[in-house]
Amino acid sequence: MTEQKRKTEQEKLADLAQKIEQLQARKTALEKKVKADERKRRTKRLIEIGATVEAYAGEITDLNELKTYLEKYGANIAKTQPPKKN
Repeated sequence: MTEQKRKTEQEKLADLAQKIEQLQARKTALEKKVKADERKRRTKRLIEIGATVEAYAGEITDLNELKTYLEKYGANIAKTQPPKKN
């Protein structure tokens, strides 16, 4: 019979601690990727909205006037949008 080397409890704990550390690092990396992807989608959406506004209204030179307009009509625009998906 060949003799198998058994790990001590301390070695098992060290192995588990290492695995936990690796999983936490993977989780952190994945969370960063998700946040980066969300930022990219938001940035793209904001650029598209700005481009659309500029296409219809021309170059906006007075941002306060645009804000005033959106305060007045923004609720009507919001009503035309489908509910946000989670």
